[in-house]
Amino acid sequence: MYKALRLLKLAVAVLLLLSISLVSSPVWAVPASFLWGSFDSGGATTYGVYEHDNVTILQTGDLAQLIWAGPNGSIDPPTPSGGVTGDDVILDTSAVNNGSPLPPSAQNRGYIPFKTYTFDTENPQNNGTIYIRAWNASTAAGATAYGNSTTGTLTNGGTFNAPRWTMMYTPNAVTLSSFRAADRPGNALIWGVAGLLAVVAVAVGLRRWWPARG
Repeated sequence: MYKALRLLKLAVAVLLLLSISLVSSPVWAVPASFLWGSFDSGGATTYGVYEHDNVTILQTGDLAQLIWAGPNGSIDPPTPSGGVTGDDVILDTSAVNNGSPLPPSAQNRGYIPFKTYTFDTENPQNNGTIYIRAWNASTAAGATAYGNSTTGTLTNGGTFNAPRWTMMYTPNAVTLSSFRAADRPGNALIWGVAGLLAVVAVAVGLRRWWPARG
């Protein structure tokens, strides 16, 4: 009886250790790859990036960014330097190419050739909403406009071939900075206090001047 009890206790201990081991075992991330761009080897004009007139293509070397829209899945505006705001995250960068090594049929179309983005399936952006932001210069600081593509989903082995889009937003870096400053709640308070002080100064000046007139 005593021996059987010891065996039972040993079995329970082994099962307990196995349970703890299974629960605490790490979940290994799986390497994943994702193709992104705006491209058609046959030269279809339903792909590529264009200026505001929807006729002029972006030039070779113009900046393209693959961006995760963050947990909320919404596109947030850029910073003047080409960064992101809100919960958006830049995952990868590429550029427009209108020449070689593209086949002749795919040249001069404002295409962003396909590029592979690698990530782990345990990364938070897996199965998240992504989009491409293009700038009409090789750097955001040198651009006069930017435009966002439609959105897609980042998946293991997936592809996002963004349909043709145009530069829709025209503010340059200086204007963007002005907009950012105007949008800050603290600035409204500063301007309000400054206005109040100006009114007080005028009132004091009138009070001093008026008795002298009387």
